Amino acid sequence: MAFSDPLPVLSLHDCCFSPYTNETPVLYQDDHQRVNKDHLTPRSQDQIEIVCLDLFESDHGDGGRDVIVIDKQLAAEIRTLRNKIKKAVRTVDQELITGPVDIEKNHTSEFFSLRDVSQQCAALCADLENMQADYWKWKVLLIEDCKTLDELRQPPLSQQRADLFLAIIVSLKEAMQYRHRTAGEFVKYSFHKAVATLSPERQKLMKEINGEINRLADKIDKYFQLAKYPHNPIVMKREIKSDLKTAFESIMDKLAAFREKFFAEFGKASKSMSEVREEEEEMYQRKELELKVCQIRLQQAFLSESGKMSRKYKLLVEHARQIVQVCACGERVLSGNSMKSVAVLEGAEGGYSVLVDRAGIIADLGKSDELATKYNREDVDNIIDATGKCVIPGLVDAHTHAVWAGDRVHEFAMKLAGATYMDIHRMGGGIHYTVNHTCAASEETLLSLLLNRMRQISQSGTTFVEVKSGYGLNLENEVKMLRVIDRARKVVPLEISSTYCGAHAVPKQTTAAEATQDILQTHIPHITSLVREGQLRVDNIDVFCEVGVFDVPQTRAILQAGKDAGMQINFHGEELNQLRSAEMGAELGAHAISHLEEVSPEGIAAMARSGTVAVALPTTAYMLRLRPPPVRDMIAEGVAVALGSDFNPNAHCLAMPVVMNLACVILHMSMPEALVAATINAAHALGQSAMHGSVEKGKWGNLLLLNAPTWEHLIYQLGCHNDVISAVIFKGDVVHQRTEQH
Repeated sequence: MAFSDPLPVLSLHDCCFSPYTNETPVLYQDDHQRVNKDHLTPRSQDQIEIVCLDLFESDHGDGGRDVIVIDKQLAAEIRTLRNKIKKAVRTVDQELITGPVDIEKNHTSEFFSLRDVSQQCAALCADLENMQADYWKWKVLLIEDCKTLDELRQPPLSQQRADLFLAIIVSLKEAMQYRHRTAGEFVKYSFHKAVATLSPERQKLMKEINGEINRLADKIDKYFQLAKYPHNPIVMKREIKSDLKTAFESIMDKLAAFREKFFAEFGKASKSMSEVREEEEEMYQRKELELKVCQIRLQQAFLSESGKMSRKYKLLVEHARQIVQVCACGERVLSGNSMKSVAVLEGAEGGYSVLVDRAGIIADLGKSDELATKYNREDVDNIIDATGKCVIPGLVDAHTHAVWAGDRVHEFAMKLAGATYMDIHRMGGGIHYTVNHTCAASEETLLSLLLNRMRQISQSGTTFVEVKSGYGLNLENEVKMLRVIDRARKVVPLEISSTYCGAHAVPKQTTAAEATQDILQTHIPHITSLVREGQLRVDNIDVFCEVGVFDVPQTRAILQAGKDAGMQINFHGEELNQLRSAEMGAELGAHAISHLEEVSPEGIAAMARSGTVAVALPTTAYMLRLRPPPVRDMIAEGVAVALGSDFNPNAHCLAMPVVMNLACVILHMSMPEALVAATINAAHALGQSAMHGSVEKGKWGNLLLLNAPTWEHLIYQLGCHNDVISAVIFKGDVVHQRTEQH
């Protein structure tokens, strides 16, 4: 990827553009040298468009910086929103200079419209939630593709920074101040800061805007209040609340940035810098007093029907017998001997606790008596007594085909009678049978089916699941399936990673070569365009590489095209025949390869070298009576092994506890290895282990509460997981809870 034009600097505080020019802003290493974007490494060229870093020195000195990737789609969408706000800021700025204006008539509809900005943010919700809701947690979100921070700190620093520092500058210390404020408080506080340095005349001019800001801030908090008691609390909290907060934080950051620009360019004309700064400090103190009054009023408005006030923390699980962290030191993936044990907190007399903040992030964990002295219980919305119970991470299912219509119970009978998978495939059954039914089904029907399956998957303890298309094969129906996945993602209480799998089978009356060209020339360009426009989100690309389906060269071409379009490679390989697709995938830098029943020793070695995750699917070996994949050899060679259910009409199993049991029995994995494979390693296979897969500070509060003396009972009690799982918690919200029997 080559950058022919400078990238815009898309700052949360957006202090890097001039509202008076149309020039595209650029980031400078210093006052005279522009960042050379040609120095990007190949991996960062493929995956990095924007990099966030904080302005403040780390504990390691001037060279230390913490960074996070924002993907290309999100960058483009933020740019669109930013351009609208930039235009509004320019208008307000210019009219402040030229004289009083009718603010209500000229600006409210464009700059301060809740509905307008909220609508623009709607397409960004899922991504912005992950990015902005935890802006004070950047330190745990390091770029996996940029090797290590230690390498970034090596001299020459300017050259290393040129590889990475392409855009947004984020002030973490300022963001920390707002962590526990309501959104309305945030809006008012930001506005007061923006007005603080204006002269008395211009403050008067801004007074009308102040009134509008206050009205809108109250409206935000009213929405937040309603979000506590909706018919569907998950939808309200993840959609409406996130939309409003994101929209107004963005607007007020831009207003604060405008204030800085306005002051820098026009403040000097009337006063010296020191005089204005003194005036700013005095006025700032007065505004702080106003803010305290505002806080009291907003807190009163936040009183719910039960008189309960909005608090700092969402959830406290206390007095657990065990907290199974899986990882305790920030590991993103475990392989080899590291898979043989998991990090467990146990043995304390009063048990252990986990605290989740309002953003759904784990704020702290440890001995219950220690947390009791550090935090006020009155600051927590929901407290669960976990005495005698165990806490483990929410499970991650790294491989499903959950969008389909039409069951294949008749094929199960055929397999029991001796028919093989490919026998049924050649007779027009298998994937093609499901393709016919899925293409005939409406989008609403498929969505209803998927939502019901997601409910069952969630009840079984999964909080993060991969879902593929692949039962459409033609462009229209593949896009229909991807839309269904996207729509489900926005309403279900679990995370979904979306995979385009248009090369799941060769369409009827078509050759594999023709299908490959159709995918390369039509499918991928069209889907990429939809992603760029914000109409879809697609995370991974998959191909069924197998004899009679897509061969290795065809698979390579499709996977490479998907990778070039920004998708992670995560495909079916070496299931029924040994084709050396594992070696090919490792060469392409595949994130994960699934099945691998027939993988060769050379393929295992190649995957170990490339860091490609092996996603084992024991349900497939069980249902098809296949030779199980050589998982013990993979672990011995240092390949990270993950687990998936392969839930589909051919293998109707959606419960990861059952998958873990099968992995232990059929694949000869130990129980700790199975848990690692179904948590941190499965999250890594989907590129999301920074926030999923373990119980650690700074990660999502996705937890299972087990009604068992030790965590192993979830695997040991085959088929009893609905009794063992006492509660499923997603981002601090209890989404399923079993009624205790007394």
